[in-house]
Amino acid sequence: MAQRIGSRPDLDALIVSSPVLATDVADPAVEASKAFSGQIDALAEKLPAVTWARAELSAMPDLASIFGIEAAPALLLFRERVGLNAGPATFSPAQFEALVRQRPRAGHG
Repeated sequence: MAQRIGSRPDLDALIVSSPVLATDVADPAVEASKAFSGQIDALAEKLPAVTWARAELSAMPDLASIFGIEAAPALLLFRERVGLNAGPATFSPAQFEALVRQRPRAGHG
């Protein structure tokens, strides 16, 4: 199950402390977002080395301006403090798993 993030400092702390952080930017009123959150919860069991988090877009409107997220579902993915993805969650489970396993490019971080 994903940790709830309620503020930008909470997110920043997870980015710094997690080797891999996947954050589901969710809106419980949107069916596609609920479906993606279910996929995240299933992947959390399959990939326990990843830190899983969930932020409700309505509770954290600054995510839109900081990361360019306009609607849920969206995904923020960080590995070793490097952003790998910030945008719409349009991945199949296999594509998402491949993205989580991706390494940052040399020179970043």
